[in-house]
Amino acid sequence: MKIKFYLFSALLAFVVLFVPNPASAKVVGKIYSTDILAYVNSKPINSFNIGGRTVIIAEELEGYGFNVEYNDSVRTLWIKSYFNRGYIEPKELERGVVGKVTGNIYETDIKVFYNGILINGYNIGGKTAICLEDLGDLTDSPNAKYGYSLYLGKSIWDENARTISFESYISNEGDILGLSRVYHRFKDNVIYTFSDDYYSKSEFSGLETDGFTGTYTYSTGMGMSRYNLKPLYFD
Repeated sequence: MKIKFYLFSALLAFVVLFVPNPASAKVVGKIYSTDILAYVNSKPINSFNIGGRTVIIAEELEGYGFNVEYNDSVRTLWIKSYFNRGYIEPKELERGVVGKVTGNIYETDIKVFYNGILINGYNIGGKTAICLEDLGDLTDSPNAKYGYSLYLGKSIWDENARTISFESYISNEGDILGLSRVYHRFKDNVIYTFSDDYYSKSEFSGLETDGFTGTYTYSTGMGMSRYNLKPLYFD
């Protein structure tokens, strides 16, 4: 019995020492409730107020057209856009009240990357919050003339309705390319769109390949210009 007791005591000590405890972390701010309704890709999402700005929980972006992954070995959270509106259909949220303290912000060493670009993240006790205004900020964005931030998104504030909407870049390659099997790669703030190297002959796309080497030919009148992205892509 004594052996079992000592084993249990050792296990309990391990849990106390190594399981993160928000109560032991340094508090650096407060989270407040808000009467502002938030939307991501036209879908309602829970939101809070930090320093007069609207934040959402990054982990809740799953289903809104994003993939969210955390790697504890490098203390990093990655948020990646799928360039679509996602599959989740959340219910409309009730408008909250202004100024009620709902929790604490804790000191953290976790880095947050959105589409490969570093962004501010807030530790709110086991979850990470990110700011919608930051995601839509057009400052120094090479995409500003298209209305998109460095993060390929736009934040839309409606004072009368008291709503803020974040719209990420949504792929419309089907309208431009006329292909169903196309892929995206995002690097250095540029989106690369290309078709499957093994895309077989299609009488609708006008694109042919031998299916092995990926050598393309184009039907008469089509030309390569059909596959060149233009500013309209960001419309």
